Amino acid sequence: KRFPLTSSQQIHAEMARVAALDVAICETSQFVKQSALEAAKLSSTSRDTYFALFHQDLVFKLWPPERIAMGMMICKVLRRDLAQAPIVVLNVRREVTPKDWALMARFLKLFHGRVHVCASAAPGTALLKGIILAVDAGWQGPAVLNLSNTDVCDEDCARLAVYLRECPALHTLSFRGNQISGDGVFALSCALRVCHALTHLDLSFNTKIGPGGTTRLAAQLIRCNTLESLRLDGCGLGPLGAERLAAALCDHAAPLLQHLHLSCNNIR
Repeated sequence: KRFPLTSSQQIHAEMARVAALDVAICETSQFVKQSALEAAKLSSTSRDTYFALFHQDLVFKLWPPERIAMGMMICKVLRRDLAQAPIVVLNVRREVTPKDWALMARFLKLFHGRVHVCASAAPGTALLKGIILAVDAGWQGPAVLNLSNTDVCDEDCARLAVYLRECPALHTLSFRGNQISGDGVFALSCALRVCHALTHLDLSFNTKIGPGGTTRLAAQLIRCNTLESLRLDGCGLGPLGAERLAAALCDHAAPLLQHLHLSCNNIR
């Protein structure tokens, strides 16, 4: 099927109509016409293959970041271009099994841009194992790692801390609403000095952190020269934890910090 491309709205509307077709050929310029014809010939012998040929500039209008992974799965012709996407969002919505770990490692290695990994339903422990396998296989790690409300514990933090030095692009790390205590915070905070791109850290509503964990974190903030946002809402800081944190910040810890969230901590 051929159709002219005049606007991003029309592109999305047309793609919605042809998404179920075996072959989707988008005519964008003289340059891709020949490729489209070649794809059409191939489709006659492989009806189970989805083809989509677009001008490179249009790839990211058709596939927003959260759809790049799906695009790679269904568009064999575009896999190479999609792998060069500047931003890829992987939202894991189901439990990650041991069989998925190796597959995840191979899949993540394909992307050269910034990868945002979010877990909306998958247990964080299982997802971390897949990420660690990918890093072991040579992947540069995610730019955003969001494991909010995924039952991450101290052991997971210690395991991840070892690999943070292999994630030079990591700028946002979120462990909101998990089972992290002072030991987990200490493991993460010791690794912060190797996270040279980290700007946002969210540890909010890990109620087990308490004053002791806050004191450990405060001692390591002196090494966090890039941190701009720190969330410690609902972590049980209390007056002692708040005092230690304030003392560290007054001593020029985290010099670039702009946003500090300390609500729901019973600070008086």
